[in-house]
Amino acid sequence: MKLKFSFLPIFLGCALGTTWMNAASTVDRMFSDGMVLQRGQSVPVWGTADAGESVTVSFRDQSKKATAGKDGKWLVKLDALKVGPAGKLTVLGKTNKVEFKDVLVGEVWIGSGQSNMAGGAGGYAKRDTDLAKIIAEGPYPQIRLYAGSAWKVADKASMPRFSAIHLSFGYALQQELKVPVGLMVGAAGGTPSGRWLSEEMAAADTELAKQFKAANSYSLSDFINDREAFMKEWQAKVAKAKAEGKRAPRGPARIGDLYARHIEYMVPYGIRGVLWDQGESKTQIPGVADQYVVMNALITGWRKVWGQGDFHFLHVQKPSGGVCPWDPENPVNRGAKAFSSQFAGQPF
Repeated sequence: MKLKFSFLPIFLGCALGTTWMNAASTVDRMFSDGMVLQRGQSVPVWGTADAGESVTVSFRDQSKKATAGKDGKWLVKLDALKVGPAGKLTVLGKTNKVEFKDVLVGEVWIGSGQSNMAGGAGGYAKRDTDLAKIIAEGPYPQIRLYAGSAWKVADKASMPRFSAIHLSFGYALQQELKVPVGLMVGAAGGTPSGRWLSEEMAAADTELAKQFKAANSYSLSDFINDREAFMKEWQAKVAKAKAEGKRAPRGPARIGDLYARHIEYMVPYGIRGVLWDQGESKTQIPGVADQYVVMNALITGWRKVWGQGDFHFLHVQKPSGGVCPWDPENPVNRGAKAFSSQFAGQPF
């Protein structure tokens, strides 16, 4: 009898073993070749490693170390950077080394909100000659786009799939400042502002929390602290209403799911600011109809979690969403409400 040997499983086992050994230190998905780091301020770089493992991040003439905590997370902050030639960022762990090439330093902006921000440049370019010209004259090595997977140069392949508004904004910004520009987008059509801030941000805002509790049988803080009990109670009421042929009761407020899906993973990547376009879907937080109240909580909350101060927040708000128009006499603003002085003079 002849014995047959296969070296494939052994080879694969060795290969996989090497991969496992070198996978101890990882860098967050926000970092890739071609990325743009924010100039003029400290720059966070983070990832995971074995608990207690030392990780070194190097860029240009800087080298910063961090130790992974018990949860395996590590974070370093590079000192403020200046615009310069593309460079290489290196992350060195105990058993592996990760290198990111073609790294630029410039201005980084997030685009968020609903359909106007989410709409693809390719579709808009069919009826917008200025945008069509921008796409046709690419690529733009100094403009980098990030949409949830990796940084890419703004070229004829990446631009049509990117946000039309944010691309136009970034193009104009780069043309004026003559520095690299990095653009990130987290947006979804037809969505209310209440789904773009976390429950904790909403509960921390005094006015929002006050209005919510006055209009509902519970507070946001109560719901956060005992979510399971609230859900079981609501499900029982739904089942009872269904059995009696009645309309199902309104469920617990749906707050923060879009923030968690589209924005939270970006925190605390260094940014200059946010470009926001939203309003037609209002807030959809039960009992809190005032868009300014929710946006105040959202902007304050985002700035707090980013931990880099009061970054710029350029806010495009639709009058059709019921908010205050600049010109209430303009027919376009039909249905908008009168100006409330509650937030007059606040920096957003």
